[in-house]
Amino acid sequence: MKSLPEEPEKPLRDDCCGGGSCCPCIWDVYYEKLAKWKEAKREFDELANNESSDTRSSDSGPYSYLKMPCSLFSTIEQPLNELLCLRTCLI
Repeated sequence: MKSLPEEPEKPLRDDCCGGGSCCPCIWDVYYEKLAKWKEAKREFDELANNESSDTRSSDSGPYSYLKMPCSLFSTIEQPLNELLCLRTCLI
């Protein structure tokens, strides 16, 4: 999961010249970065909520510990079938 970038640091009042001729103004830069950070935070929170709800839904129920991937069964099943076949063939 991606980490949330740090919130942009708010400029001090003395950081701005107050003349209005700077392009871009330090406050314009700050508010642009803040808007991007808020969007990233919203996406981060959505992902975190989705992951936590996925985890909760898949782990719910009294037999949730029995959920295993199908590939695990196939890796166990083939050797067992071969063993059973050998036993019946040898008897």
